[in-house]
Amino acid sequence: MAPREQAIRLAIISLLFTACVGEVHEDRRHGAVITGKMPPKATKEQTSGTEFQAEVPKVESTPSPKSAAPKCKTEVRISATGNLYLAGMPAGTVIKYEFPSGDVYPDAVETAKPASASFPTSCLYSGAKLQFSVANTTVSEGVKNKLQTADGDAANIAEHLLGGIYGKAQIHAPMNSLLAVFLGAGDLSSAAIPEALDFTTSESRNYVSLQPKAGQIFFVGDGKTAEGSKQTIIVPEGAVTLYLGTMDAYEWHNNIGMVFATIEVF
Repeated sequence: MAPREQAIRLAIISLLFTACVGEVHEDRRHGAVITGKMPPKATKEQTSGTEFQAEVPKVESTPSPKSAAPKCKTEVRISATGNLYLAGMPAGTVIKYEFPSGDVYPDAVETAKPASASFPTSCLYSGAKLQFSVANTTVSEGVKNKLQTADGDAANIAEHLLGGIYGKAQIHAPMNSLLAVFLGAGDLSSAAIPEALDFTTSESRNYVSLQPKAGQIFFVGDGKTAEGSKQTIIVPEGAVTLYLGTMDAYEWHNNIGMVFATIEVF
């Protein structure tokens, strides 16, 4: 074949090859020529490090649970021997109930200390609301007397023999009924005594809500109205502690029985 015809034939073959295969890429590394199909051009997003915005699949994450707020709820075991007039008083404090006959009936912190409700500090603030759930337990002011429920003996209204002392007010309420008192901080031995609350009548005990002052002993009973709704107690200003006990006139330490109450602040 003549040289001219051979050159033309080779040119035709080359054109046919390019048409079939695609763009020809020449790599002249080390003086060699490598012919092959050019890879697809890279996009801007694939080549620019500063402008790359890869689409990240959305992953639905489960939110982490929030830390539980301190529970303003507590259960209290209230002995009938607890004298509320000893609430907040230091060890060694004794209340002596003396009679004209010469008889003396003492109650001491060591034998007649009332129960206290344990709440986180943040729970008892002015205006907070308390509700009581009281078990149907029984108490009596003496081993020979009739047992009563937390509502006490409505036919036997009692008052404290010594009136208001140690920063707590006088109280008129059914014997053996469940009572409570809010106290503030400070020395109670010389604290001012607020006015007494009177729960002599069934109407006075059937309150929907009650806002006693610090130091005012109040009636709790079974914690419900006559219709069965929970009664609400509003925490007074300055209150730091809530104490619970039962109604008696004197000498709590020889009482018998127990009241179990659940108290919730909301």
